[in-house]
Amino acid sequence: MTDAETAAFLRERWLGVLGSVGSDVSPHLVNVGYLVEDGQIVVTSFAAAQKVRNIECTGVATLLVEYPWPYVEVRGVMVSGSARVVRGTATALDITTKMCDAHIRMSGAESGQGTFDDDPAKHAAKRVAVYLDPTRVRTGDRTKLGGTY
Repeated sequence: MTDAETAAFLRERWLGVLGSVGSDVSPHLVNVGYLVEDGQIVVTSFAAAQKVRNIECTGVATLLVEYPWPYVEVRGVMVSGSARVVRGTATALDITTKMCDAHIRMSGAESGQGTFDDDPAKHAAKRVAVYLDPTRVRTGDRTKLGGTY
């Protein structure tokens, strides 16, 4: 994918798989909602989550976002880089609110139509923001292969 196609692909999606490195050096993979903001990938998480602990220890993470089916249309972007955890209720609330608004728009639903049950402020004090600064971006797009492999 070109840089423009990659940016558009990431903006059009809201779910990915975040990978961090555990204390036993094994991958820790979790599904996350994300937001692209100022060239960075941003997720929120409960502060006590394993992914947060891993990122605080290693300072790195990877996010995989893909369109997995049908096989001839598989596309994906994997973003790796330095990651940092930002603590603070105001930051967590700001990012969570932006994510909720963006995800509601992407889903085509109106607020309150089953997309998000909780008020973002309800858990903001327990949450953190994680910023992933891309240093390596890998892409794949089977639609460009013309049905041949």
